[in-house]
Amino acid sequence: MRSYLLFLAMFPLCGLYAQFSILDETFSGDGMITTDLGSNGGQGNAMVALPDGGFFVAGEAKSYEGSRFALLKYLENGTLDGSFGASGVALAPFAIGPSSATSMALQPDGRIVLAGTVWNGTDYDIAAARFLADGSLDPSFSNDGLVTITILAQDDRATGVVQLPDGRIVIGGTMHNGSDEDFATVCLMPDGSIDPTFGSSGIRILPIGSSYDIATALGVQPDGRILQAGYYSTGTYTSIAIARLFPDGTLDASFGDQGIVHADIGPYSEKAYAIALQSDGKVVVAGSTYSVNEDFVALRLNVDGSLDATFGNNGVANVGPTTQVAKAVCIGADGRIYLTGYAWWGLSPHTPVVCMLPNGVLDPSFSGNGHVIVSFALGSDEGRAIMVQPNGRVVVAGYAANDLRSTSEISLFRLGDNALPDPEFGTNGRVTTTAEERMDVAYALAIQPDGRTLLAGRSSTNGIGEMALVRHSGNGNRDVFFGTAGRVRLNIGIGDAGANALAVRPDGRILVGGYASNGNDRDIAIAGLLTNGVLDTTFGTGGMVIAAFGAGDDVAQAMRLDASGRLLVAGSSFIGSNEDMIIARSDEDGALDPTFGTGGWTGLDLGNDEIAYAMALQSDGRIIAAGSTGTVQDRSVLVVRLDADGALDPSFGDAGVAVLDMGTGDHVALAVVVDAQQRIVVTGRTSDGDNENVLIARLATDGTLDPTFGNGGWVSIGSPASDESANSILVRPDGTVLVCGYIRTDTIEDFLLVRVQPNGALDPGFFQDGLVTVDIGEGDDRAYAMALQQDGGLVVGGSAVVSGTDDFAIIRFAYPSIVMNADAVDAMTIPLSVAPDPCMDQATAVFDLPKEERITLQLLDARGVVVRVFLSNELRPQGRSVEELGLAGLAAGRYQLVLRSKEYGVGTGLIKQ
Repeated sequence: MRSYLLFLAMFPLCGLYAQFSILDETFSGDGMITTDLGSNGGQGNAMVALPDGGFFVAGEAKSYEGSRFALLKYLENGTLDGSFGASGVALAPFAIGPSSATSMALQPDGRIVLAGTVWNGTDYDIAAARFLADGSLDPSFSNDGLVTITILAQDDRATGVVQLPDGRIVIGGTMHNGSDEDFATVCLMPDGSIDPTFGSSGIRILPIGSSYDIATALGVQPDGRILQAGYYSTGTYTSIAIARLFPDGTLDASFGDQGIVHADIGPYSEKAYAIALQSDGKVVVAGSTYSVNEDFVALRLNVDGSLDATFGNNGVANVGPTTQVAKAVCIGADGRIYLTGYAWWGLSPHTPVVCMLPNGVLDPSFSGNGHVIVSFALGSDEGRAIMVQPNGRVVVAGYAANDLRSTSEISLFRLGDNALPDPEFGTNGRVTTTAEERMDVAYALAIQPDGRTLLAGRSSTNGIGEMALVRHSGNGNRDVFFGTAGRVRLNIGIGDAGANALAVRPDGRILVGGYASNGNDRDIAIAGLLTNGVLDTTFGTGGMVIAAFGAGDDVAQAMRLDASGRLLVAGSSFIGSNEDMIIARSDEDGALDPTFGTGGWTGLDLGNDEIAYAMALQSDGRIIAAGSTGTVQDRSVLVVRLDADGALDPSFGDAGVAVLDMGTGDHVALAVVVDAQQRIVVTGRTSDGDNENVLIARLATDGTLDPTFGNGGWVSIGSPASDESANSILVRPDGTVLVCGYIRTDTIEDFLLVRVQPNGALDPGFFQDGLVTVDIGEGDDRAYAMALQQDGGLVVGGSAVVSGTDDFAIIRFAYPSIVMNADAVDAMTIPLSVAPDPCMDQATAVFDLPKEERITLQLLDARGVVVRVFLSNELRPQGRSVEELGLAGLAAGRYQLVLRSKEYGVGTGLIKQ
């Protein structure tokens, strides 16, 4: 079974780059297992770890004839233990009707007790089964290993089972009293008979509120006191309840209010579904809380039942904002708290894992942000149980359902160390996001301090657009904890709106800029968002700034934050009879900075249309804006430099303005960057009237074209048989220039990446003579923005036509040195591995070649810079090769080992200690 990892979209875990995986591939080959137990599948509801790393999963086997208790035993690596039951599976058929096990307890002698529910032909009864260590039913437990318990002639359901220190077995759940439901516990002797000394004839019925009370979880303290958690009706809403009983079934008055904690923690409804006990006696309860959506919630109680103020927000930690419910909780040996359950993504629920530090704060070392979502791709899935194995790996059990066939299977997955991101990004490195059959185009991309990637642009229907954002985790999954299922749309102004630019503050707050219609023309629009995608009300008015400098259209095209955290915006404003370039600066609250230019802004009018499409900052604080001047089809590249106070810099070009002479034709700069030598590099497009080509130019610090670059300071890259344009630019530490955009051939557009050497010549070491194209959808694909991740990975964003509409699209390349085209990505499965990993001064690389060929084997650091060459264009035979890697002298850290031929490139991660 292959998995889909959902933060943005769904990706198979098979393919090209053998780097770190969110799933542990030593667990059943790909980190995931499904077990089909009957004609209608199965479902896992509970899990218990064994000291040797193996574990039990309890649930039900479904068939057309009915369901049965199911107990499965797995070895540490996720394979079924063939010595247990029938090939690792044991079933308990109750003769009276279908049954399902919901909970499990492992006894010290190795016997396993399952509790759940059985249908008696009229209603549901509590049921229990006990198995011997070999998987056979225990005949010493009620003669045949099976027990059924009827409390009243109404529905009774078991949701938890524990063994007391004296060997008695307590089953907890809910019973129907004829009008509503109450908490209930039943105590059995070790032989399965009812214990008459417990409660009233072995049963303790506990009303919590005045209406229905639903018990969902059970726990036992080392001293034998019993904890039962669930929720109760308050009339309009529900609240969490936790009760504590002495071993004889009486309420423990020292806990909460006479034995019961009523935890009303939110404005609306809360529910508890799971309970876990810490070694210090504190109690962690997990479930959901509802305000706008259902959110994961965990609360921690002190020994006396009071909320623990050192946990979360005065005892309560919740994670949102998408619809998600915690169904299971466990605590690792290091005190970290893990939750699982389900989270809605799109039209189906999938399985999240949340990791909290002992203080209730999300653990950033876990997948970079404290949470992941895993899907089994059958339709919908859910986590019902979670545990931490002795080796520290997190295992989740539940079910994966095929929504089309109404069947399900027991599902398991195990996360890798710290849930590190999976390098296999999307489908063959590509991801698209569809939003309600709308036309969605991303024009800007930014990486947050925590590694998550933002795309911003325009989402439209019938020609009317909105600002739109999508956030991805470091591995490309849509981040369901951002906005609504990872997306934010801002309906601002009157009519059409869109975003062209992004900026991220050091604290993770987001600024997005573009335009919004005012009914007559367009105004500059800037929105401030908190890290979760909610409008930041400390910015502007309710999170929005609307600005107009002229009587016509005003549009923000680029944004940057200066060293003081002030926002710089570049674009254009229609003033008088044409467009003028505009650069403005605002304070952190969105108000124009009166110390900048004239009243907070500087305009440039050269007599034609002047537009700034891009902006960059020099290390000394001076501001570079790039774009065009002229008229449509007859424009020149325009670059201006301002001092930090907004005045044109007289030491640059002609009094601060450089209009680049590139001959006849239409030339426009769409992106700009300042390199390490403070030279200015721009890219965009140039046209001779027949077709367009990529334009890259480099300026010296005084604003003149740099004669050491290309042909007199600039290059035109393309073919007479196609049109090309570049929209974004990066200069790598080694001085090579990387641009992205699109190429149009035969009326179809594809993503285009181009890399040139420091002298402007195409880089022959970059795929095919310095260029690579990627076809994503069935229509036009355009790249508009890109950024380097901290590990050297390159993310490229834009749009792709999928199913007839434009969608946001994003690609991640493991590192710029080994970009490949779509056909090569689909075709290549070259295995490359390194051992040991982590390593010290020596390691061994093993790879299998499909044919005899010349290869290069290099080591790159996190920036993508080659730091060691092991093989250089050397001939190697078909089949397996082994290469010793000398790593002495390299600093400790994360590296990439890259294997390349003329046809492909593959890589794997390597950690040097």
